[in-house]
Amino acid sequence: MKIRRITIALAICAVAASIAFAKTRKDSVTFTQDVSVNGTLVKSGSYEVSFNDETNELAIMKRGKVIAKTTAKTSQRENKASSTEVKTVTTNNGVELVGIAFSGTDKNVLVDRGGEAARNQ
Repeated sequence: MKIRRITIALAICAVAASIAFAKTRKDSVTFTQDVSVNGTLVKSGSYEVSFNDETNELAIMKRGKVIAKTTAKTSQRENKASSTEVKTVTTNNGVELVGIAFSGTDKNVLVDRGGEAARNQ
């Protein structure tokens, strides 16, 4: 029984350690106009954005509620972002979120837009 408890404790520690190493970046942003996030309309206003490096998931939240969620990828920047930057593009469908660079990081988080993101960079 003692060996089983030790095994279970080690398994719990391994899971907790893998969660701890996943990098999730979070920051607050303000959209000055309505923005589409991979097809989901996000009204203008202040939101919290988070990106999980492990799952490649970008989430837009307001008061803890997920408003929009999409897959994204990272690309290297030349310099670290001095503040959180939001990149949008105007299309025939309105303003779309292309990516975010979190303050202090040297990575751009690019929204998966079905290949369009690469064409508009």
